[in-house]
Amino acid sequence: METPLEKYSWFNFNAWKVKIHMHLMNKNLWGIVKGIETTLGDLTKVLEWKSRDDKSKAIIDLALTDSELYHIDLEDLSKYIWENLSKLFGAVNAKF
Repeated sequence: METPLEKYSWFNFNAWKVKIHMHLMNKNLWGIVKGIETTLGDLTKVLEWKSRDDKSKAIIDLALTDSELYHIDLEDLSKYIWENLSKLFGAVNAKF
């Protein structure tokens, strides 16, 4: 059984980001979030990519507190969700 991921809260973004990054790498999903892996290819590969992007989004979204979920657009790709969270909270937490 996996240990539950710590939820993001106002003061722990940098630590949260590292932990989520490692979790996504462990699940072989980081290439999706980073934008290295794309949807180019045949239909089977496109569908596999979409499935992996959905898994990546689920990991990120489930590791947010309810009060932070409004920052997420479920239609976005995991790459854009990750970038938006980094822009929103990375600078805020750099001050602390």
